[in-house]
Amino acid sequence: MRKTQAQTDPRMVGGRYFSAYWAREYEVTRMYSTVHRAEDDSRWVPGATWLDVLWLDAAEAIHPRVSDQWRGNGYERTTHCTAWDRRDEIVSQPS
Repeated sequence: MRKTQAQTDPRMVGGRYFSAYWAREYEVTRMYSTVHRAEDDSRWVPGATWLDVLWLDAAEAIHPRVSDQWRGNGYERTTHCTAWDRRDEIVSQPS
């Protein structure tokens, strides 16, 4: 059976993470999941897990591999449902 994002994704609200793809650090400010009806309308099926994130300016980042291209960008808020990538890293988890 395939694992869901919730089972493989270490991100939690209040945690800080490093995106290897963007070479940028971010904080998760909210998480929520969607559901939809199965094609035969017999049951609800788990959908995507959405994340509201605050992308951090490179000057405020902790992770050593954050790219300088993000320096001076300030903080940006976005919402996405990008899965956890095996190259991503946990910077800090909430206590």
